Amino acid sequence: MDRPNFVFIIADQLRADCLRFMGNADVHTPHLDALSKQGRLYRNHIAQAPVCFPSRTALMTGRTPHSNGAFNNLVGTGAHEVSYVQLLADAGYRCVSFGSNHMQPEPFGFQKVVTSRSNYPNAAYDKWLNDQGLDRSVTDYHPQNELGNPHQISYGLMAEDMSYHWDAFSTSRAIEYLPELGDDPFYLHLGFHLPHPPYFCDPHYFDLYDHEQIEIADYATPFDRHPKLQAMSESKGFAHVSEEEVREVTAYYYGAISFVDAQIGRFLEALKAQGLDKNTHIVFTADHGHFCGQHGVFDKTTFPHHGLVHVPLVWAEPDRQASKVNGFTEHIDLAPAFLERAGLDVPYFMEGQNVLTSERDWAFAEVGDGVYQDPIQRYVKTGYYASSIDAQWQYIYSTVDGHSALYNLSEDADGRYNVLDKYPDIAVACKDRLLDRLLMGSIARQDNSIKSFLEFREGEGMDLSVLD
Repeated sequence: MDRPNFVFIIADQLRADCLRFMGNADVHTPHLDALSKQGRLYRNHIAQAPVCFPSRTALMTGRTPHSNGAFNNLVGTGAHEVSYVQLLADAGYRCVSFGSNHMQPEPFGFQKVVTSRSNYPNAAYDKWLNDQGLDRSVTDYHPQNELGNPHQISYGLMAEDMSYHWDAFSTSRAIEYLPELGDDPFYLHLGFHLPHPPYFCDPHYFDLYDHEQIEIADYATPFDRHPKLQAMSESKGFAHVSEEEVREVTAYYYGAISFVDAQIGRFLEALKAQGLDKNTHIVFTADHGHFCGQHGVFDKTTFPHHGLVHVPLVWAEPDRQASKVNGFTEHIDLAPAFLERAGLDVPYFMEGQNVLTSERDWAFAEVGDGVYQDPIQRYVKTGYYASSIDAQWQYIYSTVDGHSALYNLSEDADGRYNVLDKYPDIAVACKDRLLDRLLMGSIARQDNSIKSFLEFREGEGMDLSVLD
């Protein structure tokens, strides 16, 4: 058979438990539900980090943040890092990206990048709007929380139809490009900015949800909130959010998810209409999760809590055989799978294992806090968190005093109660395996200027005339 094609679809800030096929009966995701019945559904897939850039960079490089250097947002990875996309392109794949991909530096292996991000030079979305005599005000929304409210949550109805949203634009551009793919094998990246806050959608998607009836997170019950989340709550005024607002925000979050689902359905229908689905792997995931009232907070933070790193993953192979994977898998495990399915060798420096053939007993995530230091023009770490998650326990180690934690997920699925003092032996065992992973996982890179010992001994690449 010809080399397979790949379609990789990624949403931004989508919790694993906010999808119908992952057990949330409130959320309308018919197209993703259908896809989940055509491939491997991963029940315990863990993003490498709880924020965008380090998670996506780990996914693309097959290397953990402490290895590739991208420990937080805005911390770009070194130009020496190699993505699996680059390796596919080098092997003859046509690699194209539509929408949000957050890569730094671009193009990270892509031969064509159609971006919708406003802070990119020559953003294609802005050109599209300008051609119609429009600007980004078409995506403005009417805030339902008036200025002066004591909390920092932005939500409301979009002023125009969601067909003007940049995610709809990216989907349309990807669809328009399908006839240009030709006969070469392809890798197509379709990235969605939603359901990333601010929380908004148009009336069509908001009205899918009766916000008075949907189940919402337990945001108000007092408990001993983790200091990282407590600081987040205090700084953003989340204690002042009412139940009615939580309901409305949740409905907007779900509405954005349903909108993304509709765009995925539109794209997959076009893929099939072009006859390009026959030999194509379709992969769907998210970069990380989200707090939508859980723990009394909203959005994300640099704390690898289960709710922020547990993400959906569906991998539909061309035969569309359905199965479920209950073991643990990680974002770094995707790169080896893409390469091996393309018939390529996995480079020695990738740390992941093929998500299609391997499962883990536990999963690893990490993230660092950082500040920008102008003299060196770099971000430096001010704190670090590493997480171990298995079927019962999540342990989070932190270099910040008082921030390490242990959660018994089998009894406390939301990870609300820190039982570190109650189970010190469990914490020690988890800390030991984190240490093992950190010490053994980082694989040294060698560029072509450094010869192996055998090459050195045989004099390859050396100026032998200088030897006496």
